[in-house]
Amino acid sequence: MRRLTLFAASLLVACGGCDDLGDPVHVDCGNGVVDALEVCDGVELAGQTCASQGFERGNLACSPSCGGFVVASCEGVRGDISPCALCAVWESCIDARCVATCDGEPFSSDTSLQFDITTVRVSGRVTVDGAPPTFASTLQFVGEVFWAPAVVDVAADGSFATSLEPGGYEVTWQSRDEAFVASERLADLEVTENVDLDLALTPWQELELPVSTDFPGEAGAVIYEHLDPRFGRVRQSIDASGPLRLRDGEYRLWWAHTVDEFPAIEFFHQTNLAELAERGEVDLPVVEVALAISMNGAPVQAETGVRAELVRTDEVPRPGWLSISRDRERWELDADGRATGWLLDRPRDVAVVINGPPMWGWVWAQRDVELTGELDFDIAAPRVAGEVLRNGGRLPNSGVQGVMRGRLEFTGDAGSLTIELGDRGRGEFAVRLPRGLWAVQLTGSLFAGALPLTPWDAPDLLSVVDDTDDVELDVPAVRLAGQLTVNGLRPPDDLELETRGALQLRERGTSTWFTVPIPPRGPAGWDVIVTPGTYDTELVRWWFASSGEDAPPGVLPLGTWSLGEVDASAATRYDVDVQLHEVTIAIESHGESAEPGLLWFEDLRAERLAREADTAADPLTVTLYPGYYRVVWAPYVDDSAVGPVVLDHALIVDGPLQRTYDVGRVSIEGAISVNGEPVEDANGVGVHLTRRPSANTTTTVATSSSGPTTFSTELVPGYVDIVLGASAHDQLPPHGTYLHRACH
Repeated sequence: MRRLTLFAASLLVACGGCDDLGDPVHVDCGNGVVDALEVCDGVELAGQTCASQGFERGNLACSPSCGGFVVASCEGVRGDISPCALCAVWESCIDARCVATCDGEPFSSDTSLQFDITTVRVSGRVTVDGAPPTFASTLQFVGEVFWAPAVVDVAADGSFATSLEPGGYEVTWQSRDEAFVASERLADLEVTENVDLDLALTPWQELELPVSTDFPGEAGAVIYEHLDPRFGRVRQSIDASGPLRLRDGEYRLWWAHTVDEFPAIEFFHQTNLAELAERGEVDLPVVEVALAISMNGAPVQAETGVRAELVRTDEVPRPGWLSISRDRERWELDADGRATGWLLDRPRDVAVVINGPPMWGWVWAQRDVELTGELDFDIAAPRVAGEVLRNGGRLPNSGVQGVMRGRLEFTGDAGSLTIELGDRGRGEFAVRLPRGLWAVQLTGSLFAGALPLTPWDAPDLLSVVDDTDDVELDVPAVRLAGQLTVNGLRPPDDLELETRGALQLRERGTSTWFTVPIPPRGPAGWDVIVTPGTYDTELVRWWFASSGEDAPPGVLPLGTWSLGEVDASAATRYDVDVQLHEVTIAIESHGESAEPGLLWFEDLRAERLAREADTAADPLTVTLYPGYYRVVWAPYVDDSAVGPVVLDHALIVDGPLQRTYDVGRVSIEGAISVNGEPVEDANGVGVHLTRRPSANTTTTVATSSSGPTTFSTELVPGYVDIVLGASAHDQLPPHGTYLHRACH
């Protein structure tokens, strides 16, 4: 879901010239009859109850403004919740049922352990044409016993040796020569006892293949990609000398160079080793292109931000092995609308792009352009001018200085172009568009307050043929205003905070949310212009809005609270009352106050952070919406294996409550042996403890520095994986070994 978030640090939007928007005040409120724009009036609730508002029971009331309901006397958890949301952290949700994924019992008391690792010795020799490789390389053993591969160096004489746990492995050879990026899957190996292997690599040929091209300098390279994925790629700079190592088979050839400091990779030929050997060179068909762009016969000026973008069109394979690649080349134009550069000699799409305020986007495109060395394009773009109206009337002649009133986006066959409406004038605009039909969308600015915050699509396409200055875009607009109350009470007006939170709106049938901040001072509420329609609404408070202390009355908890929908087909008063509960948490360690830490609440229904608080204060009181919460705590320490611990996997908040959790640690110590023999010399050996099943915190514990390998640490009771890491120890597997695996 994409969210468009706007922020304000001001009071409610002043709505100068808003007479045409309608008055949201309910003048008949209090007469006991639900009149137009009212949702209730006194004891007349229009058939609504606490149950219809999403609560289990209680007494619903009408707000004093007749624009909303007061739910302070409603009880029970609001809304539905998935059965899976109530699963404990050591459970998985399978067919809407919570199923345990951790074996045995968690560590809950002081424990002493003895671990004995079974290993076998795997050794042998790697050769190519009967001789060892003449450059550095490694072997990778990928098995089922551990998630990471065991990486073993191949010596200069081709020999290797390592210790592995019994099991099945896939053996792959990997070159470490930068000029020969190659790999080869050699064998599937079942290891049950000591074994000596003779691994033969597929031979390669050494060829002299100079690159024939007009491309100047040293910035380019040719990449030879073997179609058999076992054999990887070989890179050759266009000015390089010396032989290439290539295996028999089919290749894709790519040209790699740099455009605006980013790598650009482009396919240009498919061939095979026999053809390469016969030709004796690689022909790279690169040409220098001179590009000139004009509009209506006049050069495109550099200060307008216009630039040319050349996009390749032919269907060719894309390099999935490159994490960063560009499939477009952008050329900046000079003051005369010209640019030069180097491209592969093939048909292209050419598009002219506007880049930078007051407008940006695509304004013209041409397909399948043959590169002849010189490209000269003139764009016929009539001038389109007009005015944006609101409810048939002109906009106020003043706005908020430095704040645009909104954006107009034009979308047609040639592309799309967006222009900004300035902070002054009456909504006038002017733009140049290529001939054709254009769809028009307008989005207003929350800060300017003149146009709807939510998007409006013009009902008719704009036909551009010749210059015109009489286009009128009449935008329908209504006011949506209201007040926030908490537990039926109006919040204080003088809170010294960045923000109290915000109201978010999303028109039914769309995916974009628009944010209306609740001002930090003055009445807590909103006053915004929108297009007529039905909106989903929610309250939200952002993470950065927290001051580090508990929220005072009138400040929303962190997270999101769904309110339902509001009909804003006309001017609407939309008051909201939210129910918050105080939750008091005490953190202890064996009956005493625990060390300071961080406590947070995860809303299981919304699957997002609801609140985070410092537990230096004991006990700690926070305010939360009704709901189900996972309670997590982590201490402020750097030298322990505690990590975050789940205190409560489904805390039900449907009223004020108090909870005490004990996080007293237990000690864990262990001794490690291999094949019944103690592991001597623990240099390079570490023990890693990971709290499960979240696996988001791992702590490394040092082992004994002399004598048999042992370790000890303390942790909060729970499920923990214990892994031995020993990348440079001759007796131990180099990838890591599970000593204790709590969860799968």
